[in-house]
Amino acid sequence: KWESMQITNLGIDFGLFQNKLSGSVEYYIKNTKDMIFSVEVPLASGIGVINDNPGSIPTNIGEMRNSGWDFGLMYQNRFGGLTLNIGANASFNTNKITKLYKENSVLNDGGAEYMDGSICRTEVGQPMGYFYGYIVEGIFQTQAEVDAANALGAAGPYQEAATAPGDFKYKDIASYDANGKRIMEPDGKIDEADKTFIGNPWPKMIYGLNLNAEYKGIDVTLFFQGVSGVDIYHATKSAERGFKGDWNSTTAIFDAWTPDKPTQHPRLTANDPNGNMRKHSSYFVEDGSYLKLRTLQIGYTLPSSLTSRLFVSKLRIYFNAQNLFTLTKYTGMDPELGGGVRTRGIEGMDLYPKTRLMSFGVDVTF
Repeated sequence: KWESMQITNLGIDFGLFQNKLSGSVEYYIKNTKDMIFSVEVPLASGIGVINDNPGSIPTNIGEMRNSGWDFGLMYQNRFGGLTLNIGANASFNTNKITKLYKENSVLNDGGAEYMDGSICRTEVGQPMGYFYGYIVEGIFQTQAEVDAANALGAAGPYQEAATAPGDFKYKDIASYDANGKRIMEPDGKIDEADKTFIGNPWPKMIYGLNLNAEYKGIDVTLFFQGVSGVDIYHATKSAERGFKGDWNSTTAIFDAWTPDKPTQHPRLTANDPNGNMRKHSSYFVEDGSYLKLRTLQIGYTLPSSLTSRLFVSKLRIYFNAQNLFTLTKYTGMDPELGGGVRTRGIEGMDLYPKTRLMSFGVDVTF
C-alpha cells in the first residue's frame, strides 16, 4: 500500500502596532499509516543476499504520530537612521510509534564499527529508532564489589566471568519468566532482558534567530540555529578510548580507569572481556543540544556621492562567514548529525563535520 497521512492544523496569525510586531502559533497532529520502510527478509528467500547478509524489501511496517507546536515572532522598526528586523522561531515535536504490524513487532537497526548488534530500536509507544542498550550504573572499583555482584545471581557471574575492577557495572532491571517473557524483576545477572531505552535521537525543540540591521550604509546579518533535548550515540568513543585491532588510539586513552586514578572511563585491556567498548550502553549516549552561528555577514555600501565618481550606481563591500562557532556539551566532532529515519543520531567513523567558510566580496551595480 501507499503511505497515507492525516494532518490536522490549528493556528493563529497576528499583527500588532501597525505590524511592527507579528507572529504565529500553530498546533499540529500528523498521523501516518502504512509507513513504507525496507525490512530484512530471511536468507532462504535469496533476495539480495551478499556475503551471507540478508536482503531487504519495501514493506508497510506500521503507524506513527507526530504532534507539536510551531511558534514564530517577527519585529521590524526604524529608529532614525537605523533599520532593524528581528525574527525568532521554535518548534516542539513529539514522535511516537502507535502501531507496528504483527510481523514487525520490533525493528532493530543501525550499528557501529567494532560494536555488537543494533543500536536503534523501533517499537510501539516509543519514538522511532530510539537508542537501546544497557544502563551503566558505574565502574567496579574493587574486586570485593565484583564478588558482591556475582553473589546476587543463583548461578554464574553477574556480567562476565572475567569482569574485574575498572569495568562497567550494568544495571539489572529485568529477567525472563519460565515462558521466556520479559518481566521487570531483577535476577542478579545481566543479559538481553536488561537492555532498555537509553536515548532519544529526536530533538524536543528546534529553534532559530535572525537579526538584520542597517545604519548609514553599514548592514549586519546574523542567523543562529539550534536544537535542544536531543541525544547522540557517540559510537566513535569505542575506537577513541579502546584498543581496536590494528587501529590507532587517541590520547583519550590516558583518561582510562586505573586503581590509583579512578575515572568514569573503563580500564584498558587488549581483549575487552567485559565488553565495555563492544556492548551498547548509556556510556555512549550524550546530550546533543547545540547552538550554532550559521551566518554572519557584515557589509558596507558606499555613498552614492562617491560611487558616481567611479561611474557605478552602487558598490557594496562585504564579509561573509558560515558556521563560525558551535556551543555544545557534546564531546564529539559535530553534534549536527543526520542519518536514516530509523537510524538517526549515531556518530560513526564516517562523519565529516560541517565546514567553516569565510569570504570577502564586492557587489557592483552599473
